[in-house]
Parts: sequence; C-alpha cells; structure tokens
Amino acid sequence: MGSFDAAAMMYNLARIYRLTRQFDKAIEFNQKASKTYKEVLGNEDNEYVKSLINMGEIYHTLGKYDEAMKHYDEALNPHYSSGQ
Repeated sequence: MGSFDAAAMMYNLARIYRLTRQFDKAIEFNQKASKTYKEVLGNEDNEYVKSLINMGEIYHTLGKYDEAMKHYDEALNPHYSSGQ
C-alpha cells in the first residue's frame, strides 16, 4: 500500500470518528492524513485541503473556534492566513 492510500484510509477513519463523536481519534487520524497528503501531494492538493476542512469541522464541533478558523483559513488558501 502506498502513502496516498494510507492517507486516504486515515482520512476516512477520521471522518467516521468525527461523525461518531470520537473527537480525540478523529483529530489523531486527521493529523496523520493531513501530514501525509502534504508530504506526498503538496499543500495545494485537493485531498490535503479536504483534510484541513475536516479538521476545521472537528474543532468547530468542539467549540474551539480559533483552531477551526486556523484550519479553514489554510484550506481557503495555503498561502494566506487571517493572522497575517
């Protein structure tokens, strides 16, 4: 199995954990998927961007709005941050 396939499975697991409200596991698997997507595909690839959006949704659900915004901003534009 290649890195991309492993990242895709981790991303899918993260989404399932998010939907079943197992947020610690969702964050763990989504972070692994994001890191792999960024390393393999780059920070402008759609799969990487989707993983950032998923992470934003996790933090949004947890009421951690600053953390959610950070991920949404990066997903919107990898070269833009609302803090800069």
